[in-house]
Amino acid sequence: MNKIKKRRSFLVVSSLCFAIVISSVVLARGQMSKDSSMDFDSTSVLIDDLSAFQSVSSTWSVVGNAWADLYGDGQISTEPGTGIIVNKVSENQHGKDLVTKAEFGDLHLSMEYMMTKGGNSGIYLQGLYEIQLLDSWMNKVVRPGDNGGLYNRWDESRPDGNKGYGGRAPRWNVSKAPGLWQHLDIVFRAPRFDDDGNRTEKAILKSVRLNGVLIHDNVQLSGPTRGSLSGKETSHGPLRIQGDHGSLALRNISLTPLDLPGASDEEENRRITNPIYLEAKNNTVHRSFMDVADDYRVTRSVSVGSPEDIHYSYDMDCGNVFQVWRGPFLNTTPMWHSRGDGSARPQGGLTSFGYPVLSVAVLENSQSLWPTDTLGTGFRPMGYRMTKDDLPIFTYKQNGVEIHDQIGVLENREGLLREISTESVTSNLFHQLASASMIEKVGENLFLIGDHSYYIAVDSTEKPIIREDGGKYSLIIPLKDSIKYSILF
Repeated sequence: MNKIKKRRSFLVVSSLCFAIVISSVVLARGQMSKDSSMDFDSTSVLIDDLSAFQSVSSTWSVVGNAWADLYGDGQISTEPGTGIIVNKVSENQHGKDLVTKAEFGDLHLSMEYMMTKGGNSGIYLQGLYEIQLLDSWMNKVVRPGDNGGLYNRWDESRPDGNKGYGGRAPRWNVSKAPGLWQHLDIVFRAPRFDDDGNRTEKAILKSVRLNGVLIHDNVQLSGPTRGSLSGKETSHGPLRIQGDHGSLALRNISLTPLDLPGASDEEENRRITNPIYLEAKNNTVHRSFMDVADDYRVTRSVSVGSPEDIHYSYDMDCGNVFQVWRGPFLNTTPMWHSRGDGSARPQGGLTSFGYPVLSVAVLENSQSLWPTDTLGTGFRPMGYRMTKDDLPIFTYKQNGVEIHDQIGVLENREGLLREISTESVTSNLFHQLASASMIEKVGENLFLIGDHSYYIAVDSTEKPIIREDGGKYSLIIPLKDSIKYSILF
């Protein structure tokens, strides 16, 4: 593995800090201490070991970095350090569940996790109610057993085919590829009991967001799901991470105790503005303003949606894709509500490429700095034409060369296929495939971009070049006739 740049270390809730929020004290390196300098409403437990958990099997460890092969055998590679919890299981070494010593009632859970190829795990709230973690990357139809799903309950007395019941599929499949970090955010209300121990109110998943997308909203839980620690509901219970089904990596875990009101107390707080959503039941093109990194507004954005629930936005002013996402298409409420401001927002699980830059440039050599704007490049957008499938082919001129840019969804829903071609051959013409703080070559013409954010898979006879560029790293390739590559996310 050719690692280009290691991630930096941060103190709390960072790429190299594994945190569990529990109460009003700070536990670090296995020691309990008060820390008035840390301004938290609740507790932060900094972990560089596994002391916050009950008896831990040998498959669990704390590491500094982790990789899962996109098309591999379900295993995780690691390097020494702290900040990431890894469960490495195999046919000869079966894992066990990881269970916290602390117990929780109402809570807010936030965490990042990395799935392996074909990986399978789960998060049990109070040890009872499972939110499934699964490699569901390319699935078009999702079920309760898919990534982010509320797993089924189980009753052996029911007829075959109906023993599993009560689960809930996620609203959308916004799962990312194996080896990429995914984010799960849960607000949970524990069941309520009277003085005699009788349940008076069911547990509720107030909200579950996967990669920023709301996939469950106010779901009442009729009882423990299959495989729970016990069949008996309680007001408090531990967080349990399934460890016997496959390898898994975790980081940036926080558990914040809450005191949530009942459903009747919340009705007055409901939003009264009806959102305006644009669906992509067919290939759909929508032009708007689009706000991106560092409060920058793309004023000539073209967003292209597909019925495969894989979408992207294109900046006409630099001839480049600047963001991609899975799930629902666009929230156009800012554009159409009241007076509107002309902008739209991605609805799905967003992968941003940052500040938009030129897609193609003439460089003196392969190590020359990439231009930061169009000044002196002769860049001229020429619009786009539509294919018979209602997909745009963007055209622009760069340094006197006419360039065509066509983007479509891969047949297997892995991501997007992009093909850039020129009308004539110009020496020292390059295309920038990616720019990020980290770029790693992880396979033949396969590159991992950013903090395990997405992949670039190149299908070209030209060799991609990883280089330093203005304090970051970029991946460029000579553009002599045409190039083709995939964006996998």
